[in-house]
Amino acid sequence: MTGQVQFTYQRLGGCLIVRLAGEIDVPGARVLRDTLVAKVSDGDARLVVDLSRVVAFDGAGLPALLAAQDEAVASGGSLRLVGVGPSVRKVLHTTDEAGALVVDTEMSDALEATMEAAGSPRDRRLDARQ
Repeated sequence: MTGQVQFTYQRLGGCLIVRLAGEIDVPGARVLRDTLVAKVSDGDARLVVDLSRVVAFDGAGLPALLAAQDEAVASGGSLRLVGVGPSVRKVLHTTDEAGALVVDTEMSDALEATMEAAGSPRDRRLDARQ
């Protein structure tokens, strides 16, 4: 199942929830980066990425998420992660770059923070390596 990643989308409160399923390896990471960057380019700069159905996540996924976050921030938005399982957490623990990503434990927390950030500069960040 190399590079097989599926996306589903839901808009809620001005946010785009992107739910991923499958594997994020080198081919999957390219698809992930391109898809998220395209969503930002299309006007969805406030992203919440749900990784709870990702079955494998290797080091190639991290730069893809960071690139998407950079695009979102440059467009006045943000990118937050939820559903970080063991394979994702392992990669996040291996590098200091991962500290730039915001991880929420609950979808409701990610949505609330994303909606608040749209109206105020306050941001409740969690260390992605936790």
